[in-house]
Parts: sequence; structure tokens; C-alpha cells
Amino acid sequence: MATHSIGRALRHVSFFCTLLLLSVFLGTGAFAQTSQGSINGEVKDATGALVPGALVTATNTDTHVKLHVKSNSSGLYTFTSLVPGPYEIEATAQGFSRIVVTNITVSAAQSVTTNVQLATGSDTFQVTVESADSLLSKDVSDVSTTVDHALIESLPYPEQSALEAALLVPGVTGDPLNPGGIATENPSAFTSYVLPGANITVGGSQPGQTALLIDGSDVMQASYPRSGLNLSGRNVGEMTVVTSGMSAKYGRTSSGAIVMSSAAGTSKYHGSVTWRHTDPWWNAYPLGGTLKNNIHENYYGFYLNGPLYIPRLYPHKDKTFFEVSFEPARLRNRTGQRTTYFTPAELQGKFNDSLIFVNQTTLKTQGWDAARAAPHIANSGLYNHASGYDANGFLPGPH
Repeated sequence: MATHSIGRALRHVSFFCTLLLLSVFLGTGAFAQTSQGSINGEVKDATGALVPGALVTATNTDTHVKLHVKSNSSGLYTFTSLVPGPYEIEATAQGFSRIVVTNITVSAAQSVTTNVQLATGSDTFQVTVESADSLLSKDVSDVSTTVDHALIESLPYPEQSALEAALLVPGVTGDPLNPGGIATENPSAFTSYVLPGANITVGGSQPGQTALLIDGSDVMQASYPRSGLNLSGRNVGEMTVVTSGMSAKYGRTSSGAIVMSSAAGTSKYHGSVTWRHTDPWWNAYPLGGTLKNNIHENYYGFYLNGPLYIPRLYPHKDKTFFEVSFEPARLRNRTGQRTTYFTPAELQGKFNDSLIFVNQTTLKTQGWDAARAAPHIANSGLYNHASGYDANGFLPGPH
């Protein structure tokens, strides 16, 4: 009796977990579709006449998911809301040979035009054509650049945000006060606001006017123009940067947009583990500094993707796919700088041996004892170390 009760409880738990997974993975289609792509084109015969009613199939070669449409009365076909990635188009009609167009790449927020020309013959005969990328899009006004996925995944980012890859696009600039161009995501004792992506500008616009879309949702916060969500290089499927000619679908922005699509699972299981370590032993001296940064950083990454397959309950490897990641960070950083503090004598009002009165050349070449014994510098005035002004309220120097 107890065994049957446990079995029923486990089945209920398994069913609940399955519903939860399906709601998460299938619910992604509710997002706005501006980060997804499309394929459109014409179906013609050998004479150039349009072919209505042709069956056109788009296949994602990563997931093997197929979509089917028929060309309309004008011989036109369109596939919308496509997950960015590699595709192939297959077209067939009665009295024509089957034709397959391969090597079609759909980028984030981009439309690809692929025209198909059918040849007269049996549909059992197949003609394969390799698509060539066009450098000029005649269908949209957007001037955009797609950053190569291998580059996004392989760049050595200072932290984990892949936003820095957008700075490779001409016309995009980052924050000049940060080494990587992107403000840190990790607050410390010396940072004020945590503002990743706040100072990215496109085409000379003002900071805060660039839209950042992830899976169709604008994640640039309204209260302060910073990115509310950051993806690492391994979590980005495609990145397209629109620099000018913005279409109306981007809404409030007129300066530029960074469009990302999150990585999607494929028809096969893939997993990886990464670790990146920063240690003071390898650190260089900061520019103009005399002390090394005491930075200990460990960035870990655990990634898994593939088809959602549950034996007997959901036995489909070509329907639903998942991509999960876990990226913990362990930071132990200390920074330091050289400065001047009041000595015990100065705190008592005795400034005869203060640093500003001793001969600096003697101090650097012979040491502190020789500098104290040497004649002191005259007419230097009493210097207030705390404020930078002398006793009379003036800055050092001639008045």
C-alpha cells in the first residue's frame, strides 16, 4: 500500500514538473518578435512566371523543426517569427522538380529574401542550390551589423556581460571611464550606481537613448537608462546592432538598437563547464600607479541545452528545446593607493618637517633624514593637506 502511494505521489510530482517546464519553454513565444527573423521570397518557373500554390518548407538545421506555407496568388511566400540560426528552404509544385536552397542564415531582427526558381520535371528529382549572402538588403531601411556568434562567445570579457561585443560595430562607443567600455555589474566600496550599458551610444547619440532588446523585450530601464538584464557570451544566440534607418517597430528610440536573442537548444544534447580566474600574481601595475591591484576573481559557468525529452510522458525530440545555464561568481578584491596623511607632529601644529617644506630632490636621492637636515624650501606657505588650500584660503602657487 505504501509503495503504491509513493508511486502515485512521484507521478504527480513528475506531471507538475513537466507542466512547469512546458510553461517556461513554450511561453517564450509570448514575447514581442522584434528579435526574431523572417524569410520571404518569390517562387518562379524557368520562364520567370510566378508560381502560386507552391509548397514551401523552412527547416532549422540545428533543431530540424519544419514550417510549411504555400505561395499566394502572386507567387510570394513568407515565414515570420523565426528563431535566429541556419535554415534551408525547400519548394515543390505539381509538374516541377523539388528544389532545396541551403546555407540560409537568419539573424536577429533581420529579414532574408530567398527567391526560388523551379525547373520543369518530376517531384522525385531534387535540385540543391547554395544561398549566397547579400551585402545589401533591399527590403528594409535599417542599417545594421550582425556580430558573429563565435566572436561573441569567445571574447575575453572583463566580467560576463556580452554587451562589449556591440562595441566592435562601427559607430558604437562605450563608457570611456571603464576599461572595457561597459560599466561593472559588481558593486564595491568605490562604485556608486551600478549602470551596465548606460553609457553606450550609437551614431553619436546621447547616452541612454539606445534601445537594448533581448528576445523582443526592451530591457533598458526607464528610471535610469541601464540594462536590467545582461547575458553572457554563451547565452547569446545572435546579436544585431541597428545604427541608423530605424523602423517603427523599435518604438521610442531613434538613435540605435542592440538586438539580442538568447541561445536556443538544438536537437542534440550539449553541455560545457567554464572557469575564468584572475589573480594578483598575473596582474600588471595600473597606469600611473605604484601598487598592483589585489584582485581575486573566479567566474564559473555551467551550460546544458538540447531537446526536452521525457520517456513515455513527452517522447518528442523535435518539438521543444531548452537552454539552461548557471554562472556564479566569487570575487575577493582589494584596492589601494598611495597618499599623504598628517603626521603626529602636524596634528600638533608643527609643520617644520612637513613634506612640502623639505627639498624633494634630496628626499628622492638621499632619503628622509638627509632631506630633514638639508635647508628647507622657503616661501611655500602653510599647506592644508585636507583641502588643498593654504592657510590664507588660496590654492598653492603665485597669487
